[in-house]
Amino acid sequence: MPLSSKDEGLVRLFMTACFHQWDQLPALGRVCLDAGTSAAELRGCIRHMCVLAGYPPCLAATATLKKAGLLEEDVPGKTVGLPGNAFSLVYDGVANKVYKRLYTLDGVLGEWIRVHAYGDVYSNPGLNLRQKQLITSAFLSEANMHDEMFGHLLAAMRFGADEAACRAAIDVAFRASPAVPPPHEEHPVYRKALEVLNKAVDKAQRDGLQGTMAGAQVAFADDSSVRLPLWRQAS
Repeated sequence: MPLSSKDEGLVRLFMTACFHQWDQLPALGRVCLDAGTSAAELRGCIRHMCVLAGYPPCLAATATLKKAGLLEEDVPGKTVGLPGNAFSLVYDGVANKVYKRLYTLDGVLGEWIRVHAYGDVYSNPGLNLRQKQLITSAFLSEANMHDEMFGHLLAAMRFGADEAACRAAIDVAFRASPAVPPPHEEHPVYRKALEVLNKAVDKAQRDGLQGTMAGAQVAFADDSSVRLPLWRQAS
């Protein structure tokens, strides 16, 4: 089934923020809320930028939506404690292989990715794992990072997204991209992204992966790690 209007809005908001098109964010944020996006989902979408776009764009997007009155004050998140298990959920049976590759490239970077990018930010509640994988796959498709995209597409399908939803998320990313003039269907990076999607679909069907982890949720060693910062609680 295609993307819901809510998920389409979240992917578009995320991509637009990653392209630093700040003036478009308030209108897109309102589209998301009108489509039924919760306060936690909207915050979760913007916080997820830390994984893929970095802290400064995430901060700028947050400030823009905050100024527009679209972000509620108190939405708890992963702020302390041991990492959540998003890394092992996303990579499932190949988690050790992925971590070994990261460690071979740069062990320190690998730890940052595993412990912080996944253990804190990717593990953060707000969006479910299917939504996070659709957003991540969309970003990687337009960024021409198709090797990384393949694994995230597989994870998206394990978490319940189907081929139509994945393709729709990719289309949203390319429509939002200021670097890809229309029609985006003719762009070589887009065509390559669809080739990778087809390979992921074939593997998911061959290995029976579709929906095998639908509804999976990140687990924490201590659930109190998801909270408002202590200074915020005391203010």
